Amino acid sequence: MKSGKRARLWVSAGVVALVAIGALAVKRYVIDRPYASPGWAYEIHTRGLLRADNVAIGPDKSIYVSLEQSRGKGKIVRLKDGRTQTVVYNLSRPDGLIASASDLYVSEEIEGGRILKIALKDFSKTVVTRLEKPEGIMVMPDGALIVAQDKTDGRVVKVSSNGTVTVLADNIRRPEGLTLGKDGEIYVAETATGRILRISEKGVEPFVEGLNQPDQVTMGPDGALWITEDRKGARLMRFSSGRLETILENLNKPQGIAVADATSVYVVEQGRNRLLRVHSAR
Repeated sequence: MKSGKRARLWVSAGVVALVAIGALAVKRYVIDRPYASPGWAYEIHTRGLLRADNVAIGPDKSIYVSLEQSRGKGKIVRLKDGRTQTVVYNLSRPDGLIASASDLYVSEEIEGGRILKIALKDFSKTVVTRLEKPEGIMVMPDGALIVAQDKTDGRVVKVSSNGTVTVLADNIRRPEGLTLGKDGEIYVAETATGRILRISEKGVEPFVEGLNQPDQVTMGPDGALWITEDRKGARLMRFSSGRLETILENLNKPQGIAVADATSVYVVEQGRNRLLRVHSAR
């Protein structure tokens, strides 16, 4: 083969290789972000939330996020007027987070983890009780707390205002997030089986199946359930009228959900250390 022809072949091969590398780089860049389904959109609300886990909206519309760090390094931060302020320190793996009219409630997902009541007026802490690996938490109308214990043989329990613990359901395989339905039912994510369970006077029954590591579940004002999956390449979903709709996909370990209004929610994306606002684009 003549040297000129050989040189042209080498140049052509090099160009092809560069184009292929560039295409891979572009593909990697493009797919390394969430995708919204038609009719939905999202934007990044806050970045730099290391180990962000759960989110709650206070009565003054301030947003609170738990940072799930271990050994006393965990925190609760408040997002308001474009500022991120640490308001609670010295927590160990703070996970579940919910707001009432005057308080925040947070669970520490460790053995003997505290359930804490945090006064919004001064962020002082009161220990309500201790449980084994408490995670999902919500407040009942009478002030009692419902808590999921994230264990292989987990439980959902009710904690009364005086600290008395009553078991509502047991033998649940890694219950994590939970929420209260309009008719008093409790919906809980059973992570190990890929299901959302419904707990009512009739007992415990599957409500949504076929999920991949569901983590948190929250009910919107229209009765729809919002669900996240705790994994890479995960989905944010909405379940309504027997239909499961994917809202976002390719999320990196999404966690807590807080409903802002009938058409928007906040979602913690732990794998990217940030909070997203997801809303209808219709």
